[in-house]
Amino acid sequence: NNNSNNNDNDKKKAWKPPRVIKRRLSAQHLEIANKLEQQFKSMLQSQEQERQMAERRAEQERTRAEREVRWEAKRQEREAEEARLAAEKRKRQQEAEAEAARVRNESTQLERDAEAIKQAAEKQQEQQQQQEQQQHGQ
Repeated sequence: NNNSNNNDNDKKKAWKPPRVIKRRLSAQHLEIANKLEQQFKSMLQSQEQERQMAERRAEQERTRAEREVRWEAKRQEREAEEARLAAEKRKRQQEAEAEAARVRNESTQLERDAEAIKQAAEKQQEQQQQQEQQQHGQ
């Protein structure tokens, strides 16, 4: 009974290592803790680097996308301007063709008028000659 009672007392008092071993364990624990802290710091550092790289990539992508949008807008502006200029050119060509047709019609009419005047003059000359001949003939 006394022996079992002693055992209970031993269980209640936790075993404590001698001081030298305790110091050595503490030194090992400290070393392990330092290694873990270094690993944790380096992990945090690499996560921060990854975050910064991701931010840079996102910024580059945003910049590239904005540039593409500007290029596309400029391209569309150029196309619209080219279409406007082409429409103006077609309009000027049509106006020039209409003017040319009007001038041709006028010219044709003038030629007809000139021909009619020429024929009238020839007729008048013939009549005058006939009259003169009649007068001379009498």
